[in-house]
Amino acid sequence: MYLPLTTDYEAARLFLDQIDTQMIPTQGTALSSALQTGLSAFTEDDSKYKVLVLVSDGEDHEGNIEDISEEAAKAGIKIITIGVGTEK
Repeated sequence: MYLPLTTDYEAARLFLDQIDTQMIPTQGTALSSALQTGLSAFTEDDSKYKVLVLVSDGEDHEGNIEDISEEAAKAGIKIITIGVGTEK
């Protein structure tokens, strides 16, 4: 997780402005691992909305995405996906 949970809009922009594709040493898409990392950041507190924003090219080299998505739904976590890239 690169951007820590915060209500500080300027801090969030600072982190997001620094994101670069070269930050990831091993290229490839691991949606399952990304979602699992995101899910582990949430607590059991039911009084708050829980949203995980996933930015991806849509490839998944691991599989198991359906199981993790179901786990998120049961925990009350809404997953919002943003697709980037081209078909190439």
